[in-house]
Amino acid sequence: MNELLSGEDREASSHVVENFRLPPHFQHCCERTGVYRITFNPELKSVCIFFRNCNFKCKGCIRRNERIPSRTMLMSEVLRKLSILDASLAIFMGGEPTVHDEMPEIAEFCKEELGMRNVLLTNAYSLTEEHLFHFDDVCISLKAISDEIHRDFTGFPNRRVLKNFVSAYNFCKNYGLSLRAESIFIPSYIDCDEIGRIARFISEIDEDIPYRIDAYVPVQGAIWRSPRCEEMEEVLKIAKEHLRNVSCLFGNEKEQGRTLLV
Repeated sequence: MNELLSGEDREASSHVVENFRLPPHFQHCCERTGVYRITFNPELKSVCIFFRNCNFKCKGCIRRNERIPSRTMLMSEVLRKLSILDASLAIFMGGEPTVHDEMPEIAEFCKEELGMRNVLLTNAYSLTEEHLFHFDDVCISLKAISDEIHRDFTGFPNRRVLKNFVSAYNFCKNYGLSLRAESIFIPSYIDCDEIGRIARFISEIDEDIPYRIDAYVPVQGAIWRSPRCEEMEEVLKIAKEHLRNVSCLFGNEKEQGRTLLV
């Protein structure tokens, strides 16, 4: 999926990097970050910033299908790469961005220095208000409402996640951020009943919170299958009984634009 930057892009990036000057208040340029990959979609003008570590051990994590490099980037490397891109949107993802101390500083750089709109993808287990100050949009992944399923899937209880979801909703409402939620639908595991419970939990906070259901993509070491189209349609209908704005990813959607490895 990822491509290398073209010769033209490399030439442009080399010119900008050569003239790049770190803003005075970003002083930790020699420190190692948790960022292991940055990708850029020129058609969407979006950049994805991948953080290595995670506080969950999800059995269905898509990263089980990829090789995560052991090397991560220096802060100066991250800021230089971001500064060369004609991007208006920065998506912070993982892993789990909130377990990395440098994440808020990178978000501040993207928003204040580069004028990007920042999106945070998080499991909310370690989420605090301090993480949200430089973001415009927050997407919280709700794995399960049933604590037994949540513990089995992630290795951790869900009480803190649900509490932080409510706190994030209040913060976003007070400060003008947008909040949405998403879940993975796994037949016979995180099934229609469980997705219904998640949708009901969200609706008790605000039935207008957008909610997306993603079809499970099989990963190495897991026993589950992908849902069929009719199963996705069924679970979508169940979630819509509780929420006004529900969508889904069937898993066969065509990627928009090109994804370049920066």
